[in-house]
Amino acid sequence: MDKHTPGPWFVGNAPSHSAKAYARRPGDNVRLVANCEQHEWIERSAAENRANARLIAAALELLEACRECLAALRDYWEWRGIKEPEIECAALIRQLEAAIVKADAKE
Repeated sequence: MDKHTPGPWFVGNAPSHSAKAYARRPGDNVRLVANCEQHEWIERSAAENRANARLIAAALELLEACRECLAALRDYWEWRGIKEPEIECAALIRQLEAAIVKADAKE
């Protein structure tokens, strides 16, 4: 199974790197994860490019938060003896599960 580049991920702080997401691990070199810079055939603003890089850099933390939230919800319902969550909560569970599956997809 292919895995993503280990984190933590961050956005470059120099102006020429502010639209790029990088990964750094202790004792390892910095690795480029995503380049969201402007290309001549894509019309996006520099601010949008930087926002895309920030979103990508936050992806690992967002994925972990989804996993922890899903586990906490399931633990709570088990503790309360709830077999079927309310419709709103069931929809939230499906949304969390779908996001996790999408992030973990193999291709």
